[in-house]
Amino acid sequence: MDIFGIGPLEIIFILLIAMVVVGPRNMGKTGRMLGSFLNRLYRSENWKLINEASKNLRNLPNRLAREAALDELDAVQKDIEETSKAISDTGRDLTQEVRDLDVGLRAWQAPSLDTADSKKGALDQDPGTDASDS
Repeated sequence: MDIFGIGPLEIIFILLIAMVVVGPRNMGKTGRMLGSFLNRLYRSENWKLINEASKNLRNLPNRLAREAALDELDAVQKDIEETSKAISDTGRDLTQEVRDLDVGLRAWQAPSLDTADSKKGALDQDPGTDASDS
């Protein structure tokens, strides 16, 4: 069992040194004085501020990593949105190009179809008669 990171043998060693320094008669009085000091320390506003700052410092690396990851995710999301928009614009441009080519191809084929129809009509007529005779 560790108290404040100090094992049982270390506590016994500290008590022996305290007994030698303070003496056996003043040991109880010194213990009460030390206990009341620690009680006032733990209940003080300064201790609460120090404890809160310590927690914040312990959590700081994790919080910074989370914020960096969020910033990185925001940057990746922005890149994805830009790429998506570029792909969408390219798709619209390609669709328009295909429509333009289709219109051009139909316009190019239309005169040849008209010419083919007139040739077919000429072939359907009697070879001995002239088209103007009809």
